[in-house]
Amino acid sequence: MEIDVLSSDDRSLRFILKDGNPSLANALRRVMTSEVPVLAIEDVEFIENSSSLYDEVLAHRLGLIPIKTDLSVLNFRDECKCESGCPSCQVEFTLKKKGPAIVYSDDLKSTSKTMKPLPGIPLVKLGKKQAIELKATAVLGTAKEHAKWQPAVVGYKYYPRITISERCTRCGDCVEACPRKILVVKKDKLTVTDEKECILCRACMDACGEEAITVEGDDKTFIYEVESTGGLEPIEIATRSCDILMGKAQELASRL
Repeated sequence: MEIDVLSSDDRSLRFILKDGNPSLANALRRVMTSEVPVLAIEDVEFIENSSSLYDEVLAHRLGLIPIKTDLSVLNFRDECKCESGCPSCQVEFTLKKKGPAIVYSDDLKSTSKTMKPLPGIPLVKLGKKQAIELKATAVLGTAKEHAKWQPAVVGYKYYPRITISERCTRCGDCVEACPRKILVVKKDKLTVTDEKECILCRACMDACGEEAITVEGDDKTFIYEVESTGGLEPIEIATRSCDILMGKAQELASRL
């Protein structure tokens, strides 16, 4: 099995998985979305809330704020040696603000220098004489328990294989039909500019027929797109999901 990274930054990752199969491809996608842990606010203690939102509505919004996560220093709460919570299994936040103002995720003050909420997310608008004061605790979790712990949105597709037949008349109908504009006629020859960008819609086949052009998906090669929710970088999500999947395989082998 081989992986080629096409593009990568702090919020998205695109790569090709070679020599795989549909079962493995979907297993990797499921692990990336539901089993890689990330921080999310779990407990909220309201000291004052005179805003227009009920406590539970505001707590729900707080839980969905992405929080930068350092998995090298954190444990799951139920696996930690402490009994009442410690910096190794939780991160605490405080928020205190008076209106008129808009409360943003930036207003949450973290006890950690590195693990902080992503900035710029509006929570509630405070009117005159309205105020919010609260304490919140974030812990590690996975999306198997709740969607607020989902680290990324992941999708994949079969690698497109486009075959141009000798019967192709180069009429240009398939060029016009292609929604991704990856087909061109140059010097009376139909060519594909970037096979990876094909979305397997087969509009070109509908326009010119299977005798001229065929589009198929390679069920051993897959193109992944990983978009992080902000807690972890996509490359870390992908690598940790591989570790988790390998751990599951090793456990199954040992039990067998």
